Amino acid sequence: MEFARFGALAAAALAMLCASVVKADEIEVQFSGVVTDSSGPAVSVGDGFSGYFTYSAGDPFDILILGQSEYSLTSPEDSEFVSVDGIDVTVQPLTGVHAFVVPSTESFFTQDFATPGTPLISLAFSGNSDFLTSGSLPDPFNAQDFTSGGIGFGFSLDDVDYSVQGNITGVSTVPEPRGIGLLCFAIGALALLLRRAHSLSILKFARRLATPAV
Repeated sequence: MEFARFGALAAAALAMLCASVVKADEIEVQFSGVVTDSSGPAVSVGDGFSGYFTYSAGDPFDILILGQSEYSLTSPEDSEFVSVDGIDVTVQPLTGVHAFVVPSTESFFTQDFATPGTPLISLAFSGNSDFLTSGSLPDPFNAQDFTSGGIGFGFSLDDVDYSVQGNITGVSTVPEPRGIGLLCFAIGALALLLRRAHSLSILKFARRLATPAV
């Protein structure tokens, strides 16, 4: 009985965990590169930078114009971050940031329409013929098919407004929640099978006890 109760509780907990993980469905793209232009002295051409971009595959579609799909990055978890020379620039939530998917040119980019004077980050990713499969937000983000990219970001430091440009030379992705969700479901199914097997063993044992000896 205790084993069966444990199996039921474990299955329920795993089901709740899987549901929350799949619901999130956030995709995180990590990137790095080199500065190509800077408007201020604190950041120099040739300096390295790194950061990440997080978006949801469920972010709402806005409009399709000339083969270019536009999306609003409105999920609370959506964010952009870049670090260069000890300076961190973070944009979250991505209010005013839109994502664009262009299958014809295998390009995926963001554009920040933020109010002047506030931190902003715009990103661009391009790849080979397998980089994008449709006009939907990339899910998954095919980092292995990435070929080139760029970044533009702005911030204020010591009363100086900076505008920085750079080339993105490398990308990678954090393991997607979907994979974790499938693992949860597999473990949950195993727990249910163990529970059922235990119940059948108890039933067989009870029947054996109830059967008169010949």
